[in-house]
Formats: sequence, structure tokens, C-alpha cells
Amino acid sequence: MEIPFLDTDRLTAYARMLACVTGGDPVLKIVLRDENMELPRELPGKNQVSQWQALAPGLESRSDENNNVQIRCGIELGSEQTPAWLIMNLNNCQAGNLPFGNGALNAIYLIKKLIMEDFKQRQTLDGMAHELAIRYEELNAIYGLESITQCFTDDNFDEHKALRMLCDSCLDYLRVDLINIIVPSEKLAITHIVDDASIRKLDKLQRYLQHELFRKFQDSNQTWVINRHEVTDWVGHDFEIPYKMIISPITSTDNRVIGMFVLVNNPTRPDFTNSDRKLGDVLATETSNILIRKLDNLTGLLNRHGFESRLINAIENRKNTGQDYCLININVDQFRIINNTVGFSGGDKLLREIAQILQDEIPAMSVIARTGADEFSILLECKTNHATVLSENIMRTLSERPHIHKKSLFNVNLSIGILNLQDDMLVPRNVLTALEITCKSAKSLGGNRIRVYDPRDSDLIDERTMLSDANMIRKAIHKNNFILFAQEIVPLNHS
Repeated sequence: MEIPFLDTDRLTAYARMLACVTGGDPVLKIVLRDENMELPRELPGKNQVSQWQALAPGLESRSDENNNVQIRCGIELGSEQTPAWLIMNLNNCQAGNLPFGNGALNAIYLIKKLIMEDFKQRQTLDGMAHELAIRYEELNAIYGLESITQCFTDDNFDEHKALRMLCDSCLDYLRVDLINIIVPSEKLAITHIVDDASIRKLDKLQRYLQHELFRKFQDSNQTWVINRHEVTDWVGHDFEIPYKMIISPITSTDNRVIGMFVLVNNPTRPDFTNSDRKLGDVLATETSNILIRKLDNLTGLLNRHGFESRLINAIENRKNTGQDYCLININVDQFRIINNTVGFSGGDKLLREIAQILQDEIPAMSVIARTGADEFSILLECKTNHATVLSENIMRTLSERPHIHKKSLFNVNLSIGILNLQDDMLVPRNVLTALEITCKSAKSLGGNRIRVYDPRDSDLIDERTMLSDANMIRKAIHKNNFILFAQEIVPLNHS
């Protein structure tokens, strides 16, 4: 098999160099060497082609009945030292009169050396060009991914839609059969199948990725490239996955591995490359950035948008399965006074402490969010009595813990509202409004107490009416709907 050279003109120039010392018009070519296969006949003579004979160290020759001579020289090409033959064809040589003295032999050895150096240089240049192309692809990928998040504002940000757009953009740079985004703590598992014919036993693969594989991967905090070679550690694992994969870590704000961005290919596909790994890292980082958009910067909890998204999912689940849900709204009493007393840094420290207490007290699979400056919200799978017990424990834990900031000691009380999600209240905005009204009612009664939402409660009805009236007035002012009928005119100087 003939292989491409750096430049055919270069081979022609070497042939002319050889012609200067041998005479005639030699032709040079390079073919891959296979010890188990004889070179194809390249001499014009159809009969009487002689066997290869030693001509000089590293050189062999053979001829046909028309006095055409073929000379071969073994060479190793590139960093892989690929074995090949340098073939020289000389036509119409007189029998037994090969034009090869010391000058010709030295010229062949020099050409051999130059060809190997040229091939190595070509490999280096090709590698540099490939690396530049990769960098260009990575930059395109980064700029392309930035446009995904720019499609959304904070008010209309759709996490799942953004992640699916991310999967679609991935296909512009990588040819893969399956894309998986898995974040167990967020109950997030997005599967993007490109070629379902190439991926068999998908359910089994999904279960393994989400459970056993994630447990193994979570402690590594580095990208895995699995190309099904014996040199990988994968061979020793209990479960054999017959696919090639790139697994990149999705991390939280504190750099913990919370998920995986997985690219899967059928084993018949070409191996994943280092550039594929880097693009996988770019995609995993962008996934992390998308998830971070629903987190509160101060506490690391979900923000209001993230909480509303989880509430929507809970409402859908309630409709489909009848699952019980309770919501808890927590407001820090007199937080403005605390801020004025110990400063904003002290207030921030307190909010982080409350966030930690909530994470310690609330069941692991519940949803906890910071939904306002001094406000936290919780979504639980339980009934009202259990939510009340949890709220009492939170108030007790917070009240028993001394809060000190720069030698200032202060107590912290909470106002808490609890709402049981009912079938007649399954509109997210109405649910959150009723929950906040219940918490404000507890605060207006002096704070440091718990109130449970009851649509028949007169205090809550009055609070809701006042809130509705206030919103109506604000909207009217914003839309310039007020009509001025009279305005008293008074002098600026009463004297």
C-alpha cells in the first residue's frame, strides 16, 4: 500500500539527486511494509523476475529479463516508527552493471535520512494544524453555548430546555450515539438519543450510569475516557459496558461532583480523542453553569426560581399520583434590626447558619430554598402534622443556639407559615401567595410562631384582601390608570 508523502515534488527532487550519481531516470516511491506479504510486482518484465538479493547494508535489489532493476530500503516513519519500504526503480540497466558505487550508496542513505526527517516534520505540522482546529472548535463551542443561556432571562429561565439545547449543540462538534446528563441530587436525568439502533439495552445502561457508575465516578473528580482497550481500569469492573464513553464531572459551586455529562458511542465507532475529552469538559462546565443559575449565591440553596420549578413538578406529581405535599415558609423576625446592629456581614453569616440548620433538620430528599432576603421556603412530601413538628424543631434549634458576631450576642426568632397542598389549589402562583400570606400573618401577630394555612381563617382572608388591594393599586399606578378629579392648591409660603 502506497502512503502519501509530505510533497510529491520532494520525492522527485530526491530522485533527481539520485540520478546525478547513478545516471538514468530513477523513480522513488514509499509503500507500507508487511513482512508477511511480498511486494507487488512493479517491473515491466512479466517473466524471469529474480529474487531479492543483498546489495549493501540495508539495501536489496531484484531485476527482470528486460534489465529493469528495483531496489528497496527499509525505513521507519514518524513517531510510531511505522515500517515502510523506500522503493527505487531503475530502467534499462545493463545486466550485472548496476550503477552503484560508494557515491550512489551514500546518496541513498542520505535520502533515507531526509525522508524520515521530512515525514516526522509533516506529522508535527499536521498535529499542530489539528490542535489549532480543535482550539477553534472549542472556541466555537464556548461561544455557541453562551448563546444558549442568553436565550433566557432570569424570569423565564427553563433549565430543562437549556440543557436540551446544550445536547443539540453538542452534536455540532461531536459525533455520538447517546448523550446523558445525570444529577442524582437534583433528580435530573436527561437522555438524548442520536442513534437508538446503536445503543442496545438502554434501560440497563441508564440504571447503571445513574447508580453504580456514579458512585464510582463521584470520588474521582476527573474526566474518564473509556475506549474499550485493555489498558483501561474498566476491564476489572463487575459490570461490563460494551460502549465507548467520555464521562465529565458536573460540579457544584463548592467544586463537589454532583453529576456526570456522559457521551456514549457504539464500540464500532472510532476511539474518542483528547480533543473529544476537552469538548466534553466544556459541555460539563456549561451544564454546571446552567444548574448554578437556580442557586442562591450566598447559601448555595435553590433560589426562588429553582423553588418554583420544583413546586411545578410537585403539583404535576400531585395531580398524577395524589402524593401529599406540604410547604413551609420561614421569615427571620426583625432581620432589618439585626442587619443594622451587626452589619451586613453579620446578617449574611446568620442566613448561612439558618441554611445549614435547615439542611440538618429537613429530610434529605426535600427541597430547601432561599426565596427572599430574609425568607426561606421548604417543599416536603408529608402531611401537615409532620411539617409542624419539623417547624417546631427548627425554631427550637435556632433559639437554643447563641449567635455571636464581632462580640455582639443576639437571639433569633422565626415566623413560619405552613400550607398543605390541596387539589383545589394547584396553581403555583396562588400556592406561593397563600403560603406567604400565612407567614406574614404569623409575623403580624408578633412573630416567633407557626401558622397553618386555613382558607376559612378571617385573619388570612383580611391579609389576602389587603395584599390584593395593594397589588391592584401598584398595577394601576404603573399603567397610569388613576384619574385626577380634584387637587387642592395651597401657597408655598403660608405667611
